[in-house]
Amino acid sequence: MKSVGHAMKTAAEDELRYEIIRFAARTTAHGIPMAAHATRWYAKWMWMAISLASVGIFCYNVHGVLQKYWRKDKITTVQLRFDNVPFPAITVCNLNPFKRELARRVPEISETLDAFHQAVTYSKHADQHYDESVAVRERRNIHMQNGGTFLNNKHAISEGN
Repeated sequence: MKSVGHAMKTAAEDELRYEIIRFAARTTAHGIPMAAHATRWYAKWMWMAISLASVGIFCYNVHGVLQKYWRKDKITTVQLRFDNVPFPAITVCNLNPFKRELARRVPEISETLDAFHQAVTYSKHADQHYDESVAVRERRNIHMQNGGTFLNNKHAISEGN
């Protein structure tokens, strides 16, 4: 009876050894087949050491990633900062001018123009900019009455020249 048990144990060990060698020869883990096919003992041990070191580094990195995950560290910090912007916060580029009289006939545009005029008039820096804008507007109106085309606040070209 002892010989039957011993024979089964030996057969099981041989089967296990065969499966390990077959796995080592066919696996896609690069170092293990190299160790299995190496003919010299030091080459086998070198490939085994490299493979085990790679597995160790992999486990170390997985442990680090899991620790970060379990700590639930925040990745992004959002910081909102609101600065006081001097009025006006918008710039109107009047490339498509409209007639004031016609614009005042549309209630929405008239209300918007009134609100804008009131905001400009009562802003904290309105007193220093108001005089400059009125002077520029008066010069432009006088020049347009004389048949000129205004390029900007400093230069005017007369259509007659």
